[in-house]
Amino acid sequence: MKIEGTNKGGKKQQDYAGPEIDLFQSAHLVVKHKATFFVVFLFVFGVGLWCLFTSPEVYRTSFFLHFSGTGEASDGRDNCKSAKDLKGLIVNNSFNWALRERLNLDLKKIDWVFNVAILDKTSILQVSIDLGGKEKESGGIILQNLAEIISQDCAKNAEVEKARIAAKISFNENNIAGAKEKASDLRKRMNEIIYEENKLIEKKNFIDIDTTQILEKRQKFLKTNADTEDSTTLLLASQVESNANYLTWINKQLVKLSLSKSSLAVELEKVNSEIRNFQTEIDNLNSLVDYIPSVKILSQPKLSPMPVSSKKMKTLGLFTAMGLLSGVLAVFLQESRKGR
Repeated sequence: MKIEGTNKGGKKQQDYAGPEIDLFQSAHLVVKHKATFFVVFLFVFGVGLWCLFTSPEVYRTSFFLHFSGTGEASDGRDNCKSAKDLKGLIVNNSFNWALRERLNLDLKKIDWVFNVAILDKTSILQVSIDLGGKEKESGGIILQNLAEIISQDCAKNAEVEKARIAAKISFNENNIAGAKEKASDLRKRMNEIIYEENKLIEKKNFIDIDTTQILEKRQKFLKTNADTEDSTTLLLASQVESNANYLTWINKQLVKLSLSKSSLAVELEKVNSEIRNFQTEIDNLNSLVDYIPSVKILSQPKLSPMPVSSKKMKTLGLFTAMGLLSGVLAVFLQESRKGR
């Protein structure tokens, strides 16, 4: 629509407005060309009905598997993460290459969509595939091979993990054997020191007794010969001094042996601590073996007796809306041709 007006300078100016939409006029056009509207509508709606009733029914084939470790908690929560990982692998078609090899199919022609659901608070997975027509019978074969591939893959991973754990256990056991040998050598050396200590203590006790006896003899001799000090008295005094020097040497040796024994005891405790740590590591590794995930097939693939919902009502509604829109568009096209 063209609109004329005058600006401040007195010059005419033209503005163009877009086409106005009159709903009443549009409805009038549809009624006027109702034959065209109904023909186009019925054609599009008929195409929809034909597609709806000629498309094959879709059937679902499914099976259940349990992804867990033998030491999991009773509610299955310990392995939910692993179950989610497996779900991601299945949904992302990570096993399609192995399926292609097993079924001798072209990977480009494989357009299967696997549906995976994890039962609430468990690590049980429901794996299903929806196929229609003649392909519905092959769903069981596909899922059976998929279950075998998953089981074999999990078993292979479990063997690898067990071998890794066994290697670590063997490494720690060798360390324990070496540490025990070292501890045995330290105990042997400590026993030798204790034996030397006992011998020195015996000698010390003997010298103490001998010194006491010498002093007693010297005391008696001095009482009898109070005014004289002969060679006997000097000899006894010399023996006492000799014993005192020997005792001093023995005490020094005992101190050295005591320090050596203390050092060996500290080293032995350190070695025993290493042995305990290695043993703890072995116990932890042994416990990991019980938690290595495993797959158990709970049910074989089973085809549902009834077709799954094919969303017929949504499809019918879509073609109805397309038919109405196409009918209105055809009416406007027809009217525009007459206007020319």
